[in-house]
Amino acid sequence: MRSISFGPTSYLEDSRQYSRHSDDEDDGQNTHISNESMGANSYSSSYRGSLNEVIFYASENLFREGFTVGGGAGGHHRELAMKKCCKCKFAFDSQRTYQSYCFEFCGLLNLRMNDCRFYLGTRELSMSRSVKKPCIIEVQSTGGSSNRSQTTSNSNQCCLQQAIRSLLDTGLYSDLELVVNQDSEKPIRVHRGLLMARSEKFRAMLMESGMKESTAGTVQIVAPDVSTDTYRLLIQWMYEGECDMTGCSIEEALGLLRLSDEYLL
Repeated sequence: MRSISFGPTSYLEDSRQYSRHSDDEDDGQNTHISNESMGANSYSSSYRGSLNEVIFYASENLFREGFTVGGGAGGHHRELAMKKCCKCKFAFDSQRTYQSYCFEFCGLLNLRMNDCRFYLGTRELSMSRSVKKPCIIEVQSTGGSSNRSQTTSNSNQCCLQQAIRSLLDTGLYSDLELVVNQDSEKPIRVHRGLLMARSEKFRAMLMESGMKESTAGTVQIVAPDVSTDTYRLLIQWMYEGECDMTGCSIEEALGLLRLSDEYLL
């Protein structure tokens, strides 16, 4: 458990103190903040050798709402919570979700979740998903300047994509389960109509054509040399028009290509 407490600005002082030490040193805590002046790309490259850490990287200055007793304008003011190019490290735990880490990060710095955007590479985080391996999460302010500024139409498209993504993540109103290679511990809950609209193979399987899959509540998928996680990437692409292949091996990528050809995508 984390046992470090930070005052309103003391963690910035701790950040400067910590930056004097090597990244390879561990002070015995599960969480610490350091202040390295490097770009996100160069930091990503240097991080590849690190183990067992989930890192939040501030790509711009992050501010929080402060309150001063007896101050003007109701006592409210903005104060710096985390400087640009600082990073905050947490111990990696595969049982936790991205949302769990983001809540802890915001709680540590007294930030509101709605004031931040979290990215893994170029994709905005899907909060309900489990963290499968150590990673870097880029943090931006929703109110600050950003290289990812979008038009209203792009924002609406992003909201639609997130809504569809949540259907797959939560299985809300799903009417079919896909079990890959008899891996019954990881069923993929999906929606017949969406799969039929996206894939001709699914359309032939699930339409009322006399095939047993058309009426079954669970469909057994036989996909040699393909894991459930790789098959889920195929389903993710059908839902979102893209899939997160971060960390995929060459074998997994080739397996995904074979699946896309088989399902006529």
